[in-house]
Amino acid sequence: MGRTILFIIIVATLSFSQTGAQDKTGHTQTTCLESTSPYMRTDGSQFCFNGERVELFGATFYPYWEHGKTVYRSSAWLQLDFKEYVDRIFELAQDAHLNTLRVTNYLDVNSSWDSSIIWKNIDYFISEAEKRHIWVIFDLSTYRQWLTRHNVKAVYNAENWRNFVKFVTKRYIDASNIAYYSITGEIPATDDGGITATQYVQFFNTVLELIHTGDSGNHLISVGGFLYLNFDSGIPWRALYSLPYNDIVAIHLYSDGDRNITLPTVSQFAQLIGKPFLIEEFGFQQDITDIERAKAFAKTYELAEASQAAGALFWNLGPENVPTSHDVNASQSLVWETIQKTSEKFVAQ
Repeated sequence: MGRTILFIIIVATLSFSQTGAQDKTGHTQTTCLESTSPYMRTDGSQFCFNGERVELFGATFYPYWEHGKTVYRSSAWLQLDFKEYVDRIFELAQDAHLNTLRVTNYLDVNSSWDSSIIWKNIDYFISEAEKRHIWVIFDLSTYRQWLTRHNVKAVYNAENWRNFVKFVTKRYIDASNIAYYSITGEIPATDDGGITATQYVQFFNTVLELIHTGDSGNHLISVGGFLYLNFDSGIPWRALYSLPYNDIVAIHLYSDGDRNITLPTVSQFAQLIGKPFLIEEFGFQQDITDIERAKAFAKTYELAEASQAAGALFWNLGPENVPTSHDVNASQSLVWETIQKTSEKFVAQ
């Protein structure tokens, strides 16, 4: 299987606690191994770049683009002038002092997955992120959704992913600001639309190897951020996180079960196997009010620090303002202030 391959995530730099001397924020420091690699690496429980620790503080990028008389979601990536929205979100990210964006839901079911328009827009997203010193987490889970909507039943058959993975890794093999590839998180329980534990291990093991080979080992890789680990879901998460080419132990955090059961259990396991623990996604709807939402964000960042997470990303950075939306923008002033204050404490300026 070979040595563990190191891959990166486009995320903001949080300085969550590790073992070692304390820095000026009161958080402990460790020394990253010196490396001449132009790509993100890991050193035990932390991300490293150019010999410095990188902790990830960011958000997902899932469009809500009001353009003309139409609201675009994943179909936004098919629009020739989508760059306007991309620029707008980068400005929001910089105002919030984020250092990472996780790109999601970029494949539209009404187009082929290799649409040249989509990939030119992704090229622009990655290149602009690099100019603005923002890490990118390249989430591949949208391809699972694309397969499902095209009535491909065996979405967890690695052979159905081979051409897609080859296309992506060849295109971005030299993109140094891609923090890591995230394969597909939130996989269903084995008795709720999922597959057997053995089949999950076979699928992820093969896709990890496909990415590692196609990418020549340049970037870090994650199996994805998992949910449904706070009960006996049948998901073989220990085996999946331990796979040789999986560099990151990531979860998504939404329920009390996620916070009180999954987070402490999985973060301890990450320490045991010597890999960074990451809260790849968390979020709260706007309808809980701005003040309560700000408290929830602050509490999540506190949980991340207490669990020695190497970063935390919220869902979603965007302009939508309705009670059922998870979008975060400056219109929610208290949430926005909480994010900015957290960045002042944890993100390298």
